[in-house]
Amino acid sequence: MVKTMDIINALINEFDKCIPGVEPYLGGIGEDYKSPAFLFLLIYDGGERSGKFTRDITIDLQCVYFGKTDEYGNQNFKEKMNVVERLRVFLNQYKLTVGDRVLKFRYEIKDADERLAVFLTFKFKDGVIDPEFEGEQAREAAENLLINEERVV
Repeated sequence: MVKTMDIINALINEFDKCIPGVEPYLGGIGEDYKSPAFLFLLIYDGGERSGKFTRDITIDLQCVYFGKTDEYGNQNFKEKMNVVERLRVFLNQYKLTVGDRVLKFRYEIKDADERLAVFLTFKFKDGVIDPEFEGEQAREAAENLLINEERVV
């Protein structure tokens, strides 16, 4: 099963490859943050059961870039565009490796309160742990596993 924190950690790793040394913050950032920084926010995490053993998962994340600012608190436009171009090396792959899984995503780049923001949406299937499905039933299901109408086991 894929955990949301595993996705965030994998994203932090990919962002660091694109822009080394950027400080990651999770869930919030104080006034004494170290610039440059990325703030990773969970926007949505939900799903629904799609079968006896699977569920459809949707996770939306927002990554906000905190770069250098002028005396008015505004970020430099050229710096933001440089960050976008460096992140596109990763973003334009539309996939993220999380453990032994490769998750597809879509992204949008926007402004959030005059700061660069990357919105990522992950949609994938994941396993369901069903406590009612006993070991004997699992063995029986494995014995009767059919692929293309041929017994596999």
